[in-house]
Amino acid sequence: MTPVDFANLKILVGGSDSRLVGTKSYQPPTQYDFPTPLDAVRHLAENADHENQIRSAFEELLKPHSTVKKWKTQRENLPATPHFAKYRHNKHYDKYHAAARACASGSASTEEQSLVSGLSQEIKNSKVSVPAGQILFHGCANSSLSSSLPYPTFISTTLIPTVAYYHAKKRGIQTNTKPIVYILTAIEDLKAIWGNSGNLVEWELLLDRGLTCKFIRSFSQQHFDIIEASISN
Repeated sequence: MTPVDFANLKILVGGSDSRLVGTKSYQPPTQYDFPTPLDAVRHLAENADHENQIRSAFEELLKPHSTVKKWKTQRENLPATPHFAKYRHNKHYDKYHAAARACASGSASTEEQSLVSGLSQEIKNSKVSVPAGQILFHGCANSSLSSSLPYPTFISTTLIPTVAYYHAKKRGIQTNTKPIVYILTAIEDLKAIWGNSGNLVEWELLLDRGLTCKFIRSFSQQHFDIIEASISN
């Protein structure tokens, strides 16, 4: 399976109405070129008002890609993944993560063990595989993803950095901390659940707990910080 390559993206911002082309009043849009995904994310971190254009550029690349189409055909129906169906709702999301951390510390109740083993098994049973070399994005408000090795809980990733930024902002508001967007490079194939369905069009790939995210470098930016890391079993 071929990773989705996010190199050489570009966006157009501003400019006059296209109906004015050819007139003296016409002003062309400004073009921004992003040789790498990092360039796009760093631009977003300084120009949050370009969020819609950046999302569109990523989606235009993703929608026709053969790997994305394959993930869509391999996705289980939600009734076949009852734990994932619960996990993707806000009222259960934190419960699964708390249970996973309790399992990692050896303090989990029977109910918590059932939640974690159930969701983990659904990920293991999934036909979806993230290929080595794939770039993924994750939004949060602390650096525990790359400081807790292995990471004790599930990792919700996305193929679009603006989605990661949205969740990072939300977590930052909840904890009164600066948002962080991770750029993760898979260095081996990883099992995942493809969560891009229904009303949640977030291009999500949910990864299992117990993965290792090794820090590579970080960037302090205006709206959020960025951390690059590798991710593996």
